[in-house]
Amino acid sequence: MRGISVLAIAVVVAAACDVRVSDKGGVSVDLVNGKATDEWARTYTIAKGGRLEIVNDTGAIDVGRSNGSAVEVRAMRAARDDSDEAAAALLRGVEMNEQVSPERVRIEARTPAGSARGSGFRRLVRRADVTIAYRVLLPPGLSATFRTENGQVRLDSVDGRLEVASTNGGITGRAVSGSLVASTVNGSVQLGFDTLHDDVEVTVVNGGIRIELAKSINARLEATTVNGGVRVDEDLPLDASVRDRVRVIGTINNGGPRLVLHTTNGGVRVGVREQ
Repeated sequence: MRGISVLAIAVVVAAACDVRVSDKGGVSVDLVNGKATDEWARTYTIAKGGRLEIVNDTGAIDVGRSNGSAVEVRAMRAARDDSDEAAAALLRGVEMNEQVSPERVRIEARTPAGSARGSGFRRLVRRADVTIAYRVLLPPGLSATFRTENGQVRLDSVDGRLEVASTNGGITGRAVSGSLVASTVNGSVQLGFDTLHDDVEVTVVNGGIRIELAKSINARLEATTVNGGVRVDEDLPLDASVRDRVRVIGTINNGGPRLVLHTTNGGVRVGVREQ
Protein backbone atom coordinates (compact mmCIF):
# COMPACT_ATOMS: atom_id res chain seq x y z
CA MET A 1 0.00 0.00 0.00
CA ARG A 2 2.81 2.39 0.82
CA GLY A 3 4.34 1.91 -2.63
CA ILE A 4 0.94 2.55 -4.25
CA SER A 5 0.53 5.78 -2.22
CA VAL A 6 3.93 7.06 -3.28
CA LEU A 7 3.12 6.26 -6.89
CA ALA A 8 -0.22 8.04 -6.63
CA ILE A 9 1.42 11.17 -5.23
CA ALA A 10 4.02 11.10 -8.02
CA VAL A 11 1.24 10.86 -10.63
CA VAL A 12 -0.63 13.82 -9.11
CA VAL A 13 2.54 15.92 -8.99
CA ALA A 14 3.40 15.03 -12.57
CA ALA A 15 -0.11 15.94 -13.70
CA ALA A 16 0.00 19.36 -12.04
CA CYS A 17 3.57 20.28 -12.90
CA ASP A 18 5.95 20.55 -15.79
CA VAL A 19 8.36 17.61 -15.53
CA ARG A 20 11.59 18.20 -17.47
CA VAL A 21 14.29 15.67 -18.38
CA SER A 22 17.57 17.25 -19.53
CA ASP A 23 19.85 15.80 -22.21
CA LYS A 24 22.31 15.00 -19.39
CA GLY A 25 19.81 12.76 -17.62
CA GLY A 26 18.70 15.22 -14.92
CA VAL A 27 15.04 15.53 -13.92
CA SER A 28 13.35 18.65 -12.54
CA VAL A 29 9.73 19.22 -11.51
CA ASP A 30 8.62 22.76 -12.28
CA LEU A 31 6.00 24.01 -9.80
CA VAL A 32 6.12 27.55 -11.18
CA ASN A 33 3.20 28.66 -13.35
CA GLY A 34 3.21 32.48 -13.14
CA LYS A 35 5.40 34.73 -15.27
CA ALA A 36 6.13 38.45 -15.55
CA THR A 37 8.49 40.41 -17.79
CA ASP A 38 9.64 43.98 -18.23
CA GLU A 39 12.47 46.00 -19.79
CA TRP A 40 14.96 48.31 -18.10
CA ALA A 41 16.88 50.67 -20.41
CA ARG A 42 19.63 53.23 -19.97
CA THR A 43 21.96 55.34 -22.11
CA TYR A 44 25.38 56.44 -20.87
CA THR A 45 28.13 58.71 -22.12
CA ILE A 46 31.53 57.40 -21.05
CA ALA A 47 34.71 59.39 -21.59
CA LYS A 48 37.36 58.12 -23.98
CA GLY A 49 39.43 55.51 -22.20
CA GLY A 50 36.60 54.81 -19.73
CA ARG A 51 35.09 51.48 -18.73
CA LEU A 52 31.72 49.73 -18.72
CA GLU A 53 31.11 46.79 -16.36
CA ILE A 54 28.07 44.52 -16.35
CA VAL A 55 27.70 41.67 -13.86
CA ASN A 56 24.81 39.26 -14.41
CA ASP A 57 23.76 36.45 -12.09
CA THR A 58 21.52 34.48 -14.42
CA GLY A 59 21.04 35.24 -18.10
CA ALA A 60 22.73 36.03 -21.38
CA ILE A 61 24.68 39.13 -22.37
CA ASP A 62 24.59 40.20 -26.05
CA VAL A 63 27.06 42.90 -27.08
CA GLY A 64 26.99 44.71 -30.42
CA ARG A 65 28.58 47.78 -31.97
CA SER A 66 27.00 51.18 -31.41
CA ASN A 67 26.62 53.53 -34.37
CA GLY A 68 26.97 56.55 -32.09
CA SER A 69 29.12 57.63 -29.17
CA ALA A 70 26.76 56.53 -26.38
CA VAL A 71 26.54 53.20 -24.59
CA GLU A 72 23.05 51.68 -24.78
CA VAL A 73 22.00 49.05 -22.24
CA ARG A 74 18.72 47.16 -22.27
CA ALA A 75 17.92 44.53 -19.64
CA MET A 76 15.03 42.20 -20.43
CA ARG A 77 13.95 40.95 -17.01
CA ALA A 78 11.77 37.89 -16.42
CA ALA A 79 10.40 36.46 -13.18
CA ARG A 80 8.66 33.16 -12.51
CA ASP A 81 6.63 32.32 -9.41
CA ASP A 82 3.46 30.51 -8.31
CA SER A 83 1.18 33.05 -10.05
CA ASP A 84 1.42 36.01 -12.42
CA GLU A 85 0.79 38.36 -9.50
CA ALA A 86 3.56 36.79 -7.41
CA ALA A 87 5.93 36.90 -10.38
CA ALA A 88 5.15 40.60 -10.93
CA ALA A 89 5.83 41.32 -7.25
CA LEU A 90 9.09 39.40 -7.49
CA LEU A 91 10.09 41.45 -10.54
CA ARG A 92 9.33 44.72 -8.75
CA GLY A 93 11.79 43.67 -6.06
CA VAL A 94 14.72 43.51 -8.49
CA GLU A 95 17.14 46.40 -7.90
CA MET A 96 19.38 47.55 -10.75
CA ASN A 97 22.44 48.82 -8.92
CA GLU A 98 24.18 51.53 -10.96
CA GLN A 99 27.52 53.17 -10.26
CA VAL A 100 27.88 56.02 -12.74
CA SER A 101 30.71 58.48 -13.34
CA PRO A 102 32.08 60.07 -16.53
CA GLU A 103 34.89 57.50 -16.60
CA ARG A 104 33.12 54.35 -15.36
CA VAL A 105 29.69 52.75 -15.36
CA ARG A 106 28.98 49.56 -13.42
CA ILE A 107 25.65 47.70 -13.47
CA GLU A 108 24.72 44.75 -11.26
CA ALA A 109 21.20 43.54 -10.49
CA ARG A 110 20.19 42.57 -6.98
CA THR A 111 17.38 40.03 -6.87
CA PRO A 112 15.02 39.53 -3.90
CA ALA A 113 16.20 37.07 -1.25
CA GLY A 114 15.07 33.54 -1.96
CA SER A 115 14.72 33.96 -5.72
CA ALA A 116 18.13 32.51 -6.56
CA ARG A 117 18.43 28.95 -7.72
CA GLY A 118 19.22 26.60 -4.90
CA SER A 119 20.78 23.17 -4.55
CA GLY A 120 19.64 19.67 -3.67
CA PHE A 121 15.85 19.42 -3.48
CA ARG A 122 15.43 23.03 -4.65
CA ARG A 123 17.23 22.15 -7.87
CA LEU A 124 14.92 19.14 -8.31
CA VAL A 125 11.76 21.17 -7.65
CA ARG A 126 12.19 24.59 -9.24
CA ARG A 127 10.82 27.57 -7.34
CA ALA A 128 10.65 31.29 -7.99
CA ASP A 129 13.48 32.74 -10.02
CA VAL A 130 14.58 35.83 -11.92
CA THR A 131 16.58 35.94 -15.15
CA ILE A 132 18.01 39.01 -16.88
CA ALA A 133 19.10 39.12 -20.53
CA TYR A 134 21.21 42.14 -21.45
CA ARG A 135 21.53 43.75 -24.87
CA VAL A 136 24.43 46.22 -25.00
CA LEU A 137 25.56 48.54 -27.82
CA LEU A 138 29.19 49.57 -27.28
CA PRO A 139 31.00 52.40 -29.11
CA PRO A 140 34.44 51.49 -30.50
CA GLY A 141 37.49 51.95 -28.31
CA LEU A 142 36.01 51.59 -24.82
CA SER A 143 37.11 49.12 -22.17
CA ALA A 144 34.38 46.75 -21.04
CA THR A 145 33.87 43.84 -18.65
CA PHE A 146 30.97 41.40 -19.02
CA ARG A 147 30.38 38.59 -16.51
CA THR A 148 27.54 36.11 -16.12
CA GLU A 149 27.16 32.94 -14.08
CA ASN A 150 24.30 31.12 -15.79
CA GLY A 151 24.20 32.22 -19.38
CA GLN A 152 26.26 32.87 -22.46
CA VAL A 153 28.01 35.97 -23.74
CA ARG A 154 27.79 36.90 -27.42
CA LEU A 155 29.98 39.52 -29.12
CA ASP A 156 29.18 40.91 -32.57
CA SER A 157 31.46 43.40 -34.37
CA VAL A 158 32.75 44.79 -31.08
CA ASP A 159 35.95 46.87 -30.96
CA GLY A 160 37.53 47.64 -27.60
CA ARG A 161 39.48 46.29 -24.66
CA LEU A 162 37.24 43.47 -23.53
CA GLU A 163 37.13 41.13 -20.55
CA VAL A 164 34.46 38.44 -20.78
CA ALA A 165 33.71 35.64 -18.30
CA SER A 166 30.96 33.05 -17.94
CA THR A 167 30.21 30.15 -15.64
CA ASN A 168 27.84 27.48 -16.96
CA GLY A 169 27.64 29.17 -20.33
CA GLY A 170 29.58 29.65 -23.53
CA ILE A 171 31.17 32.64 -25.25
CA THR A 172 30.71 33.34 -28.95
CA GLY A 173 31.88 36.19 -31.14
CA ARG A 174 32.32 37.37 -34.72
CA ALA A 175 34.29 40.25 -36.21
CA VAL A 176 35.80 41.05 -32.81
CA SER A 177 38.75 43.48 -32.76
CA GLY A 178 40.86 45.08 -30.09
CA SER A 179 42.12 43.10 -27.11
CA LEU A 180 40.12 40.28 -25.56
CA VAL A 181 40.48 38.20 -22.40
CA ALA A 182 37.79 35.50 -22.33
CA SER A 183 37.25 32.72 -19.81
CA THR A 184 34.52 30.20 -19.09
CA VAL A 185 33.89 27.25 -16.81
CA ASN A 186 31.54 24.54 -18.10
CA GLY A 187 31.12 26.10 -21.51
CA SER A 188 32.77 26.42 -24.91
CA VAL A 189 34.26 29.37 -26.79
CA GLN A 190 33.73 30.06 -30.50
CA LEU A 191 35.26 33.22 -31.98
CA GLY A 192 35.88 34.59 -35.47
CA PHE A 193 38.48 37.24 -36.34
CA ASP A 194 39.07 39.20 -39.55
CA THR A 195 42.10 40.99 -38.08
CA LEU A 196 44.02 41.07 -34.80
CA HIS A 197 45.12 44.47 -33.54
CA ASP A 198 45.92 43.38 -29.99
CA ASP A 199 46.45 40.26 -27.89
CA VAL A 200 43.67 37.70 -27.38
CA GLU A 201 43.68 35.23 -24.48
CA VAL A 202 41.09 32.47 -24.06
CA THR A 203 40.93 30.11 -21.07
CA VAL A 204 38.37 27.32 -20.71
CA VAL A 205 37.71 24.69 -18.05
CA ASN A 206 35.49 21.80 -19.15
CA GLY A 207 34.84 22.89 -22.71
CA GLY A 208 36.34 23.31 -26.16
CA ILE A 209 37.74 26.25 -28.10
CA ARG A 210 37.08 26.91 -31.78
CA ILE A 211 38.72 29.88 -33.49
CA GLU A 212 38.23 30.94 -37.12
CA LEU A 213 40.74 33.35 -38.65
CA ALA A 214 40.97 35.19 -41.93
CA LYS A 215 43.69 33.51 -44.00
CA SER A 216 45.63 36.79 -44.24
CA ILE A 217 45.73 37.39 -40.49
CA ASN A 218 49.06 38.02 -38.73
CA ALA A 219 49.46 36.53 -35.25
CA ARG A 220 51.58 34.52 -32.85
CA LEU A 221 49.68 31.36 -31.91
CA GLU A 222 49.99 29.52 -28.58
CA ALA A 223 47.39 26.74 -28.30
CA THR A 224 47.46 24.14 -25.52
CA THR A 225 45.18 21.63 -23.81
CA VAL A 226 45.49 19.27 -20.85
CA ASN A 227 42.91 16.59 -21.66
CA GLY A 228 42.07 16.88 -25.33
CA GLY A 229 43.76 17.68 -28.61
CA VAL A 230 44.92 20.70 -30.61
CA ARG A 231 44.17 20.90 -34.32
CA VAL A 232 45.18 23.66 -36.74
CA ASP A 233 43.82 23.54 -40.29
CA GLU A 234 46.43 22.92 -42.96
CA ASP A 235 45.08 25.86 -44.99
CA LEU A 236 46.20 28.34 -42.32
CA PRO A 237 49.72 29.71 -43.10
CA LEU A 238 51.46 28.57 -39.91
CA ASP A 239 55.18 28.24 -39.25
CA ALA A 240 55.11 26.01 -36.16
CA SER A 241 58.03 25.78 -33.74
CA VAL A 242 56.14 23.24 -31.59
CA ARG A 243 53.43 20.95 -32.93
CA ASP A 244 52.12 17.87 -31.15
CA ARG A 245 48.81 16.47 -29.97
CA VAL A 246 48.31 18.84 -27.03
CA ARG A 247 50.30 21.91 -28.04
CA VAL A 248 50.87 24.09 -31.12
CA ILE A 249 53.08 27.18 -31.01
CA GLY A 250 54.04 29.15 -34.08
CA THR A 251 53.77 32.19 -36.32
CA ILE A 252 50.79 32.84 -38.58
CA ASN A 253 51.89 34.71 -41.72
CA ASN A 254 54.15 37.58 -40.54
CA GLY A 255 53.40 37.19 -36.84
CA GLY A 256 51.82 39.87 -34.67
CA PRO A 257 49.60 39.99 -31.58
CA ARG A 258 49.51 36.92 -29.37
CA LEU A 259 46.60 34.49 -29.74
CA VAL A 260 46.76 32.39 -26.56
CA LEU A 261 44.30 29.49 -26.27
CA HIS A 262 44.18 27.08 -23.34
CA THR A 263 41.60 24.54 -22.24
CA THR A 264 41.34 21.84 -19.61
CA ASN A 265 39.14 18.86 -20.53
CA GLY A 266 38.45 19.94 -24.08
CA GLY A 267 39.90 20.36 -27.54
CA VAL A 268 41.25 23.35 -29.46
CA ARG A 269 40.56 23.90 -33.16
CA VAL A 270 41.98 26.79 -35.19
CA GLY A 271 40.72 27.12 -38.74
CA VAL A 272 40.36 29.47 -41.69
CA ARG A 273 37.37 31.77 -41.62
CA GLU A 274 35.10 31.46 -44.64
CA GLN A 275 34.92 34.69 -46.62
